[in-house]
Amino acid sequence: MMNAFLDTTVDESVFVLRTNAISKIVENQSDSIKELFDKDVLANAIKEIEIELIKYEQLLKKKGVSDSLERILKVVGSCTEQWVQGMKELGVQQMNSRYLMAGATSSYTLNILELFKAMGEVYSLSEKELGNVELFGLEGINNVSFSEYRAFSLKTTPHASDKQDEQFLIAAFIDHTLKEQHLIHAVGDETIIFDAECKICVPDKLNIEDIVMDISKPYGTIVHQEFYRSFQYKCMRCIRLLTHDANCPFNKSFKEGLI
Repeated sequence: MMNAFLDTTVDESVFVLRTNAISKIVENQSDSIKELFDKDVLANAIKEIEIELIKYEQLLKKKGVSDSLERILKVVGSCTEQWVQGMKELGVQQMNSRYLMAGATSSYTLNILELFKAMGEVYSLSEKELGNVELFGLEGINNVSFSEYRAFSLKTTPHASDKQDEQFLIAAFIDHTLKEQHLIHAVGDETIIFDAECKICVPDKLNIEDIVMDISKPYGTIVHQEFYRSFQYKCMRCIRLLTHDANCPFNKSFKEGLI
């Protein structure tokens, strides 16, 4: 109720808190508590984002990439604006579950921001115009797209061990997409980009059949196996400014604008 009262001090269209509004808050207290929690989490997330973006800009300048700064921040800024708007409209947990795996109870704002930094950096390295960046209205399980290039599915995890092991990472991805029911939206062949420290792009290390059966009983069907086998698994390491590999085929595809 105090939160509703405070809204009247900043919303020009609402000057008083009427008794019927208070009654609705009491009747729907679970929803009211969730809304209050989301607002608090969102406010903290925005503060974290603002601080990190200032530090990020300073870091890029120190590393001698000032020439790319405008192009990088253009993409990171656009991603961030759409992300924050999504948290406002869909709720923090639902929006962030599109990017954050492993059922984390916290928002892990900075983990997700790293994904958008990578998109800004690879955009700055491209020799072709990739177009505007979009987070919504995309096909399949994709959650980021360049309008003149293609779409991808960005994924991160708060668990350091998952980032260091291919099997753990794929298992976390499978577990997350099944629990969140993301797989029902998949079309197959999407490119999944992980914030990882392992070589996830080496396919012969991944035994999808075994992982699916282990992680998703009774979901471990042939259909699910085919979906997870069809995805193209990549990592962000080779497309980041400070760690990029000019010989990486994935990096080259971005740089040369190859579909």
